[in-house]
Order: sequence, then C-alpha cells, then structure tokens
Amino acid sequence: IERGYTVLEAARPGVGFKKLVDFMNVDELLILRATKSTDTMQKQEVVLKKSLAQYGRKYDFNFNVESVSEVVCSELIFYSFPEIPWRTESILGRETISPDDLVKRSIYSKDLDLILYIKGKRKKIKVLSKRNLKRALKN
Repeated sequence: IERGYTVLEAARPGVGFKKLVDFMNVDELLILRATKSTDTMQKQEVVLKKSLAQYGRKYDFNFNVESVSEVVCSELIFYSFPEIPWRTESILGRETISPDDLVKRSIYSKDLDLILYIKGKRKKIKVLSKRNLKRALKN
C-alpha cells in the first residue's frame, strides 16, 4: 500500500493489488457505494476482512460463485458484501453473478448508491446519469 498499490482487483492473473493510475486506464467507469452494509465501522471492517480474504486467489474462468479457491471480478464484490442479497443465476449448471447484475442492483434497490458513471471518448469525458446506465444495460 505504501508503494501505491491500493486497489484490490480480480483479473486474469488472480486477485491482487493494483495502482489506482493503472486501474483507471479504462474507457468507462462506474462507482457504486454500499449503503447499509458499510454504515458502521464494524460493518466496514467486515467488508474489508472479507475482501482481503480473497487476495491471492486464482481467477475463476468458470465464473462459479460456489467455488472457494477461485474468484472473478463480480465474485469479489459478491463475497465482500455478504449483507447484500445479490441475484445469481444458473448458467450451464454453475451459479454465476455477472457485472451487469451488480449494476442492476444499484438501479433497482437501495443497497447501492450510484456515485459516478463516466465514459471517455478520445480526449473527452462524459458524466452520465442513472437513466443512461439503464439504457446501457438494455443493449
């Protein structure tokens, strides 16, 4: 953390820390904030411990939320915030949770607040609304 690795991420190399400047090298960014599951220091500590428990796990190429040794990006959030009643679905015999399902939770429930939704295009940044986000999910 002292060397700038402050973002915990599940990516192809596995779950590890990344520098914010590298993590932000994206064309689209959505920032959500958990409401009830982080409203006390004790709950924040639980979330932190649960997320750090995923550190070092392999990437879950099977996208199976029931596997305990492997994690995909949406599963990192799923395991870190157990108080949120996430929606999973069975695909090809595996229970999965998609990034779109996480985002839908922010639109259709009070568990998550939309903080920021932006898209970059060339050298411009466009701030978008919840309505834009709903439209993007339908595509």
